[in-house]
Amino acid sequence: MKMNDIQRLLQKYQEGTLTPEEHAELDRLTHKDEVLAEAFHRADGIVFRRRIRNLSLALGGLVLLGAGVWMLTPHGAGEAPLVAEAVVEEPAAIEIPQTETLATTAAVKTAVADEPVQLAASSMPEPVKAVAQPDATVKTTPPTPASEQQNVVVCNTQCEADSVISNIWKFLSA
Repeated sequence: MKMNDIQRLLQKYQEGTLTPEEHAELDRLTHKDEVLAEAFHRADGIVFRRRIRNLSLALGGLVLLGAGVWMLTPHGAGEAPLVAEAVVEEPAAIEIPQTETLATTAAVKTAVADEPVQLAASSMPEPVKAVAQPDATVKTTPPTPASEQQNVVVCNTQCEADSVISNIWKFLSA
């Protein structure tokens, strides 16, 4: 008989003809208050677990962030931070030894006269005229401090890359 009463009250509820006394009777028969209380209790547990999970993830992220910042900061008590420093030594003065000048024509003629030559007159090459060049002077400038030094790259734009490479090859193969 209980099921028939529930069916009849639900039919009236669907039609919209349920009175407040009948509505209270339907709630009592279906245990509406107990069911809703249990559902809210379960929902509160789910919400609580979700909040705990989000809070623990946020706390873990903050701990990792703090550890990263701590690892990146210097830990010396009053010490200056480590800085890489380039030490540029001033170049030492280069002394160029004086080389002998080219031999004069008289010295070449005496050297040639001492050696017997068995060549025909027609096949003898013309004598080479040696020119004595004055000693080359090296222009030296005082070294500039490291803060004022600038590297300068000079490029000859009048020659082509192929000729430069062939000249280098000739030099290396000689």
